[in-house]
Amino acid sequence: MVDNLAPREVQFKKLMGILGIIFLIGGVLFAVIPEHFQVLLNYTGAMFGLDKAPVAMEITSNIIGQERGADRLYVILACSMMMMITVISFACFFDPRKYIGWIPLLLISKITTSVLAVAFYFWADRYFANLVAVFTDFPIFVLVLVFWLRARGAEQAPVED
Repeated sequence: MVDNLAPREVQFKKLMGILGIIFLIGGVLFAVIPEHFQVLLNYTGAMFGLDKAPVAMEITSNIIGQERGADRLYVILACSMMMMITVISFACFFDPRKYIGWIPLLLISKITTSVLAVAFYFWADRYFANLVAVFTDFPIFVLVLVFWLRARGAEQAPVED
């Protein structure tokens, strides 16, 4: 743990701890119940007329169990990304000054997800799950960007009373 953090660094540290927990839970859900989670989102979208049809996209039946091959690739990649941003978040929680340089990786992940989700929703398949990706990841991108920019220069700034 780092001592004598500026108030903005403390705020950044707390945000990263909270996001680390959220990303860990999300990664576990993606691994354990990828289709169930997506089907729930798409049925919700269909109720509000946001989906073209409330069906599951073929991703995988379950990451554990049935023999399926290449369709697990997307689950593996999603879980890998979630674990990467979990590690980044927890690293910044435990030592924000040392690991603050890792934040651009998290930001790239969140903005890429947001842009691709918008593109897929409007130009490919209108699934509510794509909108949910934008509604969650873009605000996370903005929140982390703001807290990161504020914390980045906080060590050199005079301490505010």
